[in-house]
Amino acid sequence: MRRKRKRPTILVVGASHSDGALPFAGVQIANRAHRNRRKAAVVSSCTQGTARVFFLHSSGETLGEEELPIVKRSIMRSSVILLLQHAAVGVALQAAAIAKTHNVNVMIDPDPMLALPEKIKRAADQLLQAKQQRRATVKKWKKDVSNKKEQGVYGLLLLNRFN
Repeated sequence: MRRKRKRPTILVVGASHSDGALPFAGVQIANRAHRNRRKAAVVSSCTQGTARVFFLHSSGETLGEEELPIVKRSIMRSSVILLLQHAAVGVALQAAAIAKTHNVNVMIDPDPMLALPEKIKRAADQLLQAKQQRRATVKKWKKDVSNKKEQGVYGLLLLNRFN
């Protein structure tokens, strides 16, 4: 039985509220019940093509104490963090430090002149290509092991592989 592959999750740091709030081509905004909030949300989400995208909105130079648990949870769930050119330095440093503790990759804005949807699409494509290459090498190694078992040199293969 084939399992459905998990979508890569990208956290975008430094997008303005207008970039994150306005739907653009190929994006579905998550339908959620409206809540009475006194302040704007710290993290908003949407789906673009093959990726799930979270936008980190911060009004200050650094993240406040009440924002940190929300941001940590979002970073732990993400596959990669995309730092844009307009991100505040303090917020970018805090996000990168949290990502380092949770082994999440951080990408700095690869091309500042591209539109935000294109940047997200390129980051998602890079993630999917890396996963496919990793999966292909594992399949190849399993195939080699099964062929070598039939020939009786399975132990030698393992010794050479781990030395």
